[in-house]
Amino acid sequence: MDVQIKKLLNHQISVEKVQERDGRGAITYEMENELPVDPTAVACYISGNVQMIRNIFGEEVVSTLTIFISGTEAAEVGLNDTNNAHKYRITLPDGRQPPILAIHPYYDDRGALHYVVVNL
Repeated sequence: MDVQIKKLLNHQISVEKVQERDGRGAITYEMENELPVDPTAVACYISGNVQMIRNIFGEEVVSTLTIFISGTEAAEVGLNDTNNAHKYRITLPDGRQPPILAIHPYYDDRGALHYVVVNL
């Protein structure tokens, strides 16, 4: 990703991976040696635009936030897989944790992951 574009990624979010969900819907986040793993800090740009999108189930939903993440950072935390949006929790800088509605990876002309758009 260009240095100019990286300068625009002036926000920071925390990303946690879901380890399992029990029969009642309670979520356990990633653990290591029976201790919770610290959330991963990811540089991004957050845009507060309202738009109609399709979620991972193909339903039309309203997205109120759009997050842009560089391809390398998204791949490091696993946010480049469109089918696994429900397996992550994002914490915004203000402490909110809205559900991930959709993940859209974008590739460059060589086929490398360029950036990822996450709709909340």
